[in-house]
Amino acid sequence: MTTYRSAAFGFLSIALLAGCTTSGDDRDAGLSPEAITAVLSRGNDARSLTLNHHALALNWGITKSQEEGCGGTAIAGGDLGGSAVFSHLGYSSVSVSAAWDIGHLITGSARFKPQGPASGPVAPVLGQSKYPYNFHYDPANNKCGAGHVATGKVVLVAANGDQVRGDITGGETHKLDFIVDGDGVETFATVTVTDGTGRFAGATGSFVVHSIARLQPSLTFAITFAELLPGATLGF
Repeated sequence: MTTYRSAAFGFLSIALLAGCTTSGDDRDAGLSPEAITAVLSRGNDARSLTLNHHALALNWGITKSQEEGCGGTAIAGGDLGGSAVFSHLGYSSVSVSAAWDIGHLITGSARFKPQGPASGPVAPVLGQSKYPYNFHYDPANNKCGAGHVATGKVVLVAANGDQVRGDITGGETHKLDFIVDGDGVETFATVTVTDGTGRFAGATGSFVVHSIARLQPSLTFAITFAELLPGATLGF
């Protein structure tokens, strides 16, 4: 397993985890902000999307310094995979691939308010028109080399094989300083549901994935907080 010793600002922190608001009365749930937003944004077939549990791991991650050292631009990113339990999908496999541009930091007000100890730089998550991004660094062999690509795609596969597919359309990545400079990263990734297969054919919707990754004593990073922001929807 590759150990990522560089600053957390170059670490892929996208993870899919959301809490559920439970109620013993369906009428209460129907009046929740999430349910109202779902109906207004998609119609009666829109459902509030939540996720209860996850077991996700970083397949690979590339930092800004690694990419620049191999002749690339100031882009960082990576690929996340694993499993999760979503409302309306149940147990599902998860694939997320994204990158963000540290060379063109956001200079105005950030759209999202970080929960962690943010220290300043806010990088935009690449929009769909910027993908695929072909990295110049090979984290598997710890040297320069092609082969790792950020696709900007999100794929959720239910236990029966039915899929929900989405595109990462933007967002923000905030650098965090818990103990030392850059030992954490907080990401808000906006996702638009584009299609699906099986019972999710023609699926629509959108959600924002909010997560925090923090450097551990093992000098690897772990996701310490994650949620799906209120207003997430899935129509099918």
